[in-house]
Amino acid sequence: MYILLVGFKVNTVFSMEKKKLKVLISARLKKMKKYCDSIQHSFGDEDIHKFRVEVKKLRAFLRLIGLGLKNPGNLKLPKKLKDINAAAGVIRDIHLHLQRMEAAVPENADKPDSYLNLLKEKVAKTQKKLGKLLSKDPMPSMEKEILKALPAHLPVETINKFVKQKMTAIALLILGRHEEDEDIHTVRKHLKDLMYDVRIFQEDEKNALLKPLLAAEKINQIDQLAQRLGEFNDICFAILFLEPGYLKQVDENEKKQLLRIQEGWLQEKKTLKQAALNNLSSFYPAFISSAN
Repeated sequence: MYILLVGFKVNTVFSMEKKKLKVLISARLKKMKKYCDSIQHSFGDEDIHKFRVEVKKLRAFLRLIGLGLKNPGNLKLPKKLKDINAAAGVIRDIHLHLQRMEAAVPENADKPDSYLNLLKEKVAKTQKKLGKLLSKDPMPSMEKEILKALPAHLPVETINKFVKQKMTAIALLILGRHEEDEDIHTVRKHLKDLMYDVRIFQEDEKNALLKPLLAAEKINQIDQLAQRLGEFNDICFAILFLEPGYLKQVDENEKKQLLRIQEGWLQEKKTLKQAALNNLSSFYPAFISSAN
C-alpha cells in the first residue's frame, strides 16, 4: 500500500535544471543576508523571525533536492548557518517566552524579576555570540558550499518521492496512534517541510512546469493544520523555560509564582494537545488516499 497526498500529482515531464536550482537557492541566501545585516544593528524580533523562516525554507528545499542524490548528506545546511540559526532561535524563543510571561502575570502582582533577568542575561550573551558570527559575513562561503553540492537537475521523481515520504510518515504516526508530544512535533515538521517547498515553487509562478505542484486542492488546509499544531508547539517551549535549572536560581516566593504559572500552562498544553490530536484524526481521511 502507498500513501499519496490528494492534489500533489506533478507533471511527469517536469525537471528543474541546476541553473534554476541555483537561482532559487541564491534568492534564499540573499534574503538571509539582508535580514542578517539588520539583525547586527538592532536584533529586532521581526528580522530574526524572517531570517529563521528563510533558513527553514532552504533546509526543506535541500532535503527535497538531496533525496535524489546517492549521498543526501552531501547537501545540507552549512555548519556556520546552523550556528547562526541556533543563536537566533534562542533569542527568538526567549523573546516569545517573555511576552507570554508578561501576559501570565496579573497587573497587580509582582513580576518574577529575578527569573526575567536570568532570561534577559541569556539573551544578551546570545546576542553577543550572534553578532560575532555575523560580523564575519559568512554568506559567500556558505553559498559556494551549497551550490557546489547541487545535482545536475531536480526530476519529478524526486519531488514525488519527497511528498510520498512526508505523507507516509504522517499517516503512520496518525494511524499508529502515536500521541507523544514529540510525535505531534514531528508531524508538524513534515507538514512545514511540504509547505516551505511549495512556497519556494510559488515564487517561480512564471515557470509553467511548476503549475501542477501548485494545484494542490488542500494546500490551505495543510497550512492551517500546521499553524494549529504550532500552538501546541509554542506552549511546550514555554513550559521548557520553567525547568528546574532556572527555578533553582530564584527565591521561594518567586518559585511558587512560577510554579503556579507552569500549572496553568500545563492545563493549557493538555487542552491544546487534545485539539491537535483531534485535528490530526480529521486530517487523515480529508487529505490522504491509499491504494494497493
